[in-house]
Amino acid sequence: MVVYRRFFVNRNSKAKVYIEEVMKEAGIFSLRFGFSGQGCCGPNYEMALEGPMDEDIIHLVNHIQVAVDPQIADLVIE
Repeated sequence: MVVYRRFFVNRNSKAKVYIEEVMKEAGIFSLRFGFSGQGCCGPNYEMALEGPMDEDIIHLVNHIQVAVDPQIADLVIE
């Protein structure tokens, strides 16, 4: 089970529908969770509508492609 699946509780959840609409408008078909470096209060994470990087771990969650930076995979994948 993947932690970020909570964003997509079911096929008709408001979050899933909204993300699909935004992705369609932007012409992007992947949601990416990434690591953007170390800050003064700890690691900085990002979530973006962008294609996966070559090394990303790819999941299909309720028909949405989700890419995860391997540096943070152990934090978001159960």
